[in-house]
Amino acid sequence: FLFDKGKNVSVVLVIAFLAFAACSGVFIYFNFGVSGDSILRMSGIEMRTVYVTGDTKYGELDPMTIEGVTDYLYGNNGDYTLRAGENESSCNVDYWDDPSKLTAEELVEGRLPENEKEIVLAGSIRKELGVDIGDIVYLDNGEKYCEFMVVGFDQKINHFGRKAMITIDGIRRLLPNVEPAALYIGIEEGQTYESMRAVVEKAYPNGSVNNGDSIMADPVSGVTNVMYLICLAFLIATYVVVFFILYMIGKSRIVEEKKQLGGMLRYGIPSFV
Repeated sequence: FLFDKGKNVSVVLVIAFLAFAACSGVFIYFNFGVSGDSILRMSGIEMRTVYVTGDTKYGELDPMTIEGVTDYLYGNNGDYTLRAGENESSCNVDYWDDPSKLTAEELVEGRLPENEKEIVLAGSIRKELGVDIGDIVYLDNGEKYCEFMVVGFDQKINHFGRKAMITIDGIRRLLPNVEPAALYIGIEEGQTYESMRAVVEKAYPNGSVNNGDSIMADPVSGVTNVMYLICLAFLIATYVVVFFILYMIGKSRIVEEKKQLGGMLRYGIPSFV
C-alpha cells in the first residue's frame, strides 16, 4: 500500500482535509461557542447588564452617581442616506455619547469618532461610496444634510452590515432635538440585575429598566449551541473517516498477507537451513 503513489496521494489529501476540518471546528467552538462576547462583537450589538429605555435623563443625571455603577453608554440609531460624489448608500447609523466605551466593536482600520464631524463606516458602505479615511461624506435625512469626515472602518453583521457610526453631538447637527433612546449601564462585580433594579428604577422613574443579559441570552445561546454542534460534527466526521481509512489499510494488509501465506502453503515454504 505504501508504495502505491495513487493511494498515497489520496490519503495525504484526505488527511489534509480532515486536519483542516477538525482545526476549524475547534477554532469555531473556542471563539464563538464558549462565550457570547465574540458573537456580540461580530454582530455589533452593544449591551450591558442594565438596559434603560424611554426617559434616560440624558444631560440631567450622571449615571456614575448611582451606587454600584461602573460605566455607562447612551445610544440611539436611525436610517439615513450617505452620499459621496455621485455615489450614495442607505444605511443604519448608530450615534453614541462616547464611542470609546463600546465593547461590541470590531474596528478594522482607523479610529472611532471623537467629535461631531467624524464618522466610521462599515466595509460594505465603504465599497459602495468608494471612500477612504480622510474623505468627506454627507449624511442626509431627506430634508437636510451635513458633512462628516471618514476616520475609520469597522465590520458588523447587524443590519446586514449596512452600518455607520457618529456621536450624539454629530446627529444633533442634523436633528437638533434628538435624544438617546437607550442607556446601557455596567455594574460592579458581585452585583446583579436583580440587586441593582430598584436603585436604577428610582433614578429613572419614567424609564423602562430591563435585564440586558436576559435580552441577549436567547439569541447568543442559540448561536453558541450551533457553533458547538458544528464543532462536534467536524470531529465526528474526522473520527469516522480516520476509522475507515485505518480499516481499509488493515484490510489491504490482511489480504496481502493471505496472498503471501496462500502461495507459501501451495508451493511450499522455502528452507534456508
